[in-house]
Amino acid sequence: SPGAAAACGAAAGLIGGLTLTAFDRLVAPRLGDTAPRERRWDEGVGDRLGRVGVRLSRKQRTTAGIATGLAYAVLLGAGYGLARQRWQGSPSAIGLLDAALVYAASFISPEPRRRPRGTRRRPNRLGAVRAVSSVSVFGTATAAAYKALSRRVG
Repeated sequence: SPGAAAACGAAAGLIGGLTLTAFDRLVAPRLGDTAPRERRWDEGVGDRLGRVGVRLSRKQRTTAGIATGLAYAVLLGAGYGLARQRWQGSPSAIGLLDAALVYAASFISPEPRRRPRGTRRRPNRLGAVRAVSSVSVFGTATAAAYKALSRRVG
């Protein structure tokens, strides 16, 4: 049913959002990635709240950024679940939905700019982290969670 598909999608979106948050805020910084992806999101949320009179400390901005990012991921997941349920018989539509999910997640965690060609550096852990797209981590985790949850629901 559409309700069950939306619920599975919302739960999958939450799983994907938690995965994205953990990757961007815990894993990448520990490996030396200092890209301010999540900081820009937090500042944007704090600025919008400031316009309506809510002043937040840095810690509160971070908390609000995480909460709104997870809420956005849940909404994306619910929409994804509905669309997957609607077009479940078409592999090409599923592929397009997966790509749209990754694109929509890029608003939460925009990718850092790549180095211009010709710049050579030795490979290291930071290069390995930057080679992984955080939004593709979100898309992969959400799609896998949706597939597993929808199997359990029936």
